[in-house]
Parts: sequence; C-alpha cells; structure tokens
Amino acid sequence: MIYFLLGSLTLFNSVFAGELEVKVTNIKSNQGQMMCALFKGPQGFPKENEMAMERKIELIQDKSVTCEFNNLDSGLYAIAIFHDINNNNELDTNRVGIPSEPFGFSNNPRIIFGPPNFKKSAITIKKDQKSSTTIFLKSL
Repeated sequence: MIYFLLGSLTLFNSVFAGELEVKVTNIKSNQGQMMCALFKGPQGFPKENEMAMERKIELIQDKSVTCEFNNLDSGLYAIAIFHDINNNNELDTNRVGIPSEPFGFSNNPRIIFGPPNFKKSAITIKKDQKSSTTIFLKSL
C-alpha cells in the first residue's frame, strides 16, 4: 500500500511540474553542438555554466535545435546558450573576452557592454504549465 501511495505522489508531482521548451533560431550551420544552461536565480548567470540548475547538450539538425527542461517549480528562470562549433564544451572567446562562437539568452536582450543580467533575461515558469521561448543566436 505504501509503495502505491509513493508512486502516486511521484506521478502527481511530475504531471503538475512545469516544462520549458527552448527553440533556437539563426543557426548558421549543423557543425558542432548547442549548449543550453538553465539558471534559477542570478547566481552564476550567464558565464558560470557549472552553477546552472540544469545543462543540456543538443545536436543540431537542419540548422534547428530545441532544448527541453522538465520538472520545474514555479519561479523565474533564465537561459544562456551557445553554439559550440568546435565541440570543446566551452564558449570560445578572443583575447579580450568577446565570444567568437554564436550565443544567446532568454528574452533576447540587447547586448551592449557584456552579457545581460539575470533580470533582463528572466522568464516566468508556472509549475502546472508548459512554456516555450525562442532564442535568437547572435555573433559579434
């Protein structure tokens, strides 16, 4: 009986957990992979991917990628992505730290002097809904 109750609670939690689908556009080639990092809060966003709540590596097919995140609680989240063209699992930059691989953020904020803060990239996820967002890759 107790196993049935525990199994029911797990099913209940997963049915009502939030989901996020991230579509990436403006991909110039199928070479490499897309790195997607989901942050719940400003800590580490966007440069410290190891501090992300969840990270995904997706293969690019037909210049298209979708990253999906499941079992999310309600709250504010931000996504940082980059096109890892050379498959070295890091965002390559030039000598002064400017990215040499395409990148993007949720809400597609304007990039002026450095990356956006969490607040400019934050999107709201509701626990019982499926949300989607589109990120436009940028190159500098």
